[in-house]
Amino acid sequence: MGGTERELRRRLTDAGLGEAADGLLGLAANSIRLRSEPGPAEATLTSPPAPVWGLDGGVVAIASGLGPNLALRSDGTVAAWGAAGTGDGTRKFRRAPVTVRDLDRVSAIAVGTHCLALREDGSVFAWGNNRYGQLGDGTRTERLAPVGVEGLEAGVVAIAAGDAMSLALMADGSVLGWGLSAADKLGIDDAPLTPVPVPGLERGIIAIAAGTYHRLALTGDGAVLAWGMRGIHALGFFGEDRLAGPIEAVGPATVEGLAAGVTSIAAGREHSLALTADGAGRAWGEGFFGALGDGTGKNRYPPVEPTALSDGVTAIAAGWGRSYAVKDSFAFAWGWNHEGMLGDGGTTNAEAPQPITALGDDVRAITPGLALKRDGAVFGWGGQYPVDELGLDARLVIGATKLAGRPDLPSRTRWPTRDGVVLSFLAQIDLSQVAPFDAARLLPSAGLLSFFVDETREQTEDAAWKVIHAAAGAPLERRAFPEELPDERRYRAVPLTAAVELTLPPNPPSWLSEDQQRVYRSDVLEDEAGPIHRMLGHPDAVQNDPRRDGDSVLLQVDSDEAAGMIWGDVGRLYYMLGAADLEAGRFDRVHGDFQSH
Repeated sequence: MGGTERELRRRLTDAGLGEAADGLLGLAANSIRLRSEPGPAEATLTSPPAPVWGLDGGVVAIASGLGPNLALRSDGTVAAWGAAGTGDGTRKFRRAPVTVRDLDRVSAIAVGTHCLALREDGSVFAWGNNRYGQLGDGTRTERLAPVGVEGLEAGVVAIAAGDAMSLALMADGSVLGWGLSAADKLGIDDAPLTPVPVPGLERGIIAIAAGTYHRLALTGDGAVLAWGMRGIHALGFFGEDRLAGPIEAVGPATVEGLAAGVTSIAAGREHSLALTADGAGRAWGEGFFGALGDGTGKNRYPPVEPTALSDGVTAIAAGWGRSYAVKDSFAFAWGWNHEGMLGDGGTTNAEAPQPITALGDDVRAITPGLALKRDGAVFGWGGQYPVDELGLDARLVIGATKLAGRPDLPSRTRWPTRDGVVLSFLAQIDLSQVAPFDAARLLPSAGLLSFFVDETREQTEDAAWKVIHAAAGAPLERRAFPEELPDERRYRAVPLTAAVELTLPPNPPSWLSEDQQRVYRSDVLEDEAGPIHRMLGHPDAVQNDPRRDGDSVLLQVDSDEAAGMIWGDVGRLYYMLGAADLEAGRFDRVHGDFQSH
């Protein structure tokens, strides 16, 4: 236990040890208390956009939908995160991006309730949910890793994925569909399990899009075709007075009212977007929540122009009752703001486009809940697109004092392992931050200490503990978690603040009577509320004093729910160094102990 001298004296007096207080306080030692502060700054579903872990550069395309999120890297590999079905061979929910297994040379990606990838050779691969045959492998079997779409080994130039449906655009301008893409009149049980031609789209198509209930195709002369199960809202075949009812459009029909040539299309739940050659946005279909962006919240057909998007638009995206655009390198969003999906940090719906100010400029592409910057970095926000579930890492500067998250290591330093096992990262300490509280000057005055542990073996083994010392001024970079590190050992980042505290020895001195020793253990050393992280001083022992002769406690790491760290039955970990090693800065000689109730 710790506190100021006055606080410790009062506690000793209250325990009936007032006469011994002077002697006991003479044994007290200075420590550096590290308080975890998740507090009100902890990220929530409605937090503004923040960087996605491990995707701070090198990304060339993004995709999101009703399944996991995807990012296509410049090396042709694909990263996935956010929901089950990430293609890594497991059903785990991945809080941070993992690489999709056995997939390379990818040129395009798409997400619906499942995932699609188009390779440079024109072949298509799919994984994830396959209830309606949307993976196209001839089965309804869920796939945990990519499988080839039957009959699409070459010749595909674009892909699209929706709710249980898939589309492929062929080099000859024709379109193939599978899953519910071609089952509008056939019934779910008759949904094709492999690609079949979409009638009416045998040639002349240059782009495709898939929504929840409908699909779009763009012709070479800038016309838009639409078809689907819930046609009337999203397809707009009829006037505004007939925007009701479950009318189905089995075959593609032309969307009227798009005067200028269209260059890009996007399909949402029951609304659609188009981008014209002169940089203007267009929207039509269901306008609930303001998804069409014309300030009314009404259903519209023919297409209308979202407010303030008459020029300069370079990208569009549509989701469930919400829409997105990039104009002059700035991102805009409008419509349904459930779970903060408009990226403004709130939940108020918007009937007209509003800027996503937290993204700044240099936005290259956007999808529901994700943005790609020109430098290849990915940002995410809202609802099913968790970017901050590992704590506040995305908001902490490189080298900040913190529990867990991702470590900031010197550029050429490898993530530590032991006998092939990846060690868990527990904390890093900015020595310049704690130096003012190190009265005895036992620690270097600057630099960064990073603490790792092997949780897979006995933690009493010296080799299970690892401390990396980065000298002051060394260039640091925030490392992504190794894929081999299990999710349960990827702890959430929590910032730490330092303060000085006096600590009493964990064992009472022999000159106290037996009754006084009992009172000292039961009343004076009783744990205070909250996790107790500290450096130096006497340890807060769960059982016995963990120190060997002459040891100093370099760091005590308590169980901390804010970081997701629970050691045994709410125990503590202790990193220790001999006095001579501490004075010499030999942090490579650290050893440790684990204690639990």
